[in-house]
Amino acid sequence: MTHMPEQPVDRYHALDDPVQDAVFRLVLNLGAEVWVLKDRLGLLEEALNERGIDVAELIEELSRRPDRGKLITPERDAFLDRFLSGMALGADR
Repeated sequence: MTHMPEQPVDRYHALDDPVQDAVFRLVLNLGAEVWVLKDRLGLLEEALNERGIDVAELIEELSRRPDRGKLITPERDAFLDRFLSGMALGADR
């Protein structure tokens, strides 16, 4: 039996530049993920409200705590470092 070499898959490209196309796909994927998280958070708030917990007001109260900024800043910075590291020059991911 003859083995045929695999042909590259001709994928749809929205843009001419493959890098811009990859960034475009990334943005679409992130948007889809944000929507899923938003939907799930809404369902969670609704479920808690049905059980008598006003989670929206509780979140507002927690976000106004004076020490909130000091507590969240290191976690936010670490998240941004992980997120942006894939865009660094020479990144192998």
